[in-house]
Amino acid sequence: MINKPIKQHITILLVLMLLLCPAFLTSCTIPGVTPEPQDEAAVSLDDIPEFDGSLTIEINGNRPGFTDEELKEAKEAYKFFGDLDKHGRCTTTQASLSYKTMPDQQREQRGDISEVHPSGWHSGMEWERMHLIAWALCGENANECNLITGTHDCNFNAMRNYEVKTARYLEDNPRKHVLYRVTPIFRGKELVARGVQMEAESVEDKGRGLCFNIYCYNVRRDGAVINYKTGTVDVSNVAGQEEKSNDKRLYVLNTNTMKFHYPSCAGVQDISDYNKQEVKATRQELINKGYDPCGMCQP
Repeated sequence: MINKPIKQHITILLVLMLLLCPAFLTSCTIPGVTPEPQDEAAVSLDDIPEFDGSLTIEINGNRPGFTDEELKEAKEAYKFFGDLDKHGRCTTTQASLSYKTMPDQQREQRGDISEVHPSGWHSGMEWERMHLIAWALCGENANECNLITGTHDCNFNAMRNYEVKTARYLEDNPRKHVLYRVTPIFRGKELVARGVQMEAESVEDKGRGLCFNIYCYNVRRDGAVINYKTGTVDVSNVAGQEEKSNDKRLYVLNTNTMKFHYPSCAGVQDISDYNKQEVKATRQELINKGYDPCGMCQP
């Protein structure tokens, strides 16, 4: 049992710690703890012009909003994935990337991510599960805090360009780091992001090798109308959509992941014989049976 004088000293000590710690903690980063991103650096939709056909725009003169402290911490590799918010939506992801954080794509293959259903996800709407920080950069795959509901235009035609630039820098500079942050931007309580903000800065050369701050629009350029609140998509204005849904053709099913592919898809070779099935059906028939179109070949 603690006697009364000692108890009083402990109480006084605790009070002093509570008074002093806030000032101490705001000026220091605890060693070994991954620093959290600065939320105030995220762009506001109020500052983003309406989509005019260009999938990306530069933010802040293409300069990222990293703090000096974040850049200092980035001399050591780390990965941070913010918790899902109360609506089940992804928040900010941030990492100090290096050549060592990249998976060896000669020996490693990206795993299945079909079990992850990001906020706003609907089967049959031609959505893609879109990594905030690409698997090729950090090795994170079926991480629900790193996957959002996205369009092929945003995922492949916009984000991929900057992911490739980052990968090339890391491959050419294996001893250097890139501070990298991707933030999905939502409007109100909508479940599908309107776009993503991508920021990157090469650390050791102070951004001379790689530097960008861009916004990628999460849109479809084919005339489909996205309901960002629910994740449903109206394709009635998309040319050829009716024929695409009603024509019977040969598909390859993965009965394990519940995906369907074109026979020529590179993903087909990874399907085990036990789970592989060839069928002749319409696209809509397969969707009605619970299958999702492959994100690579887009059947």
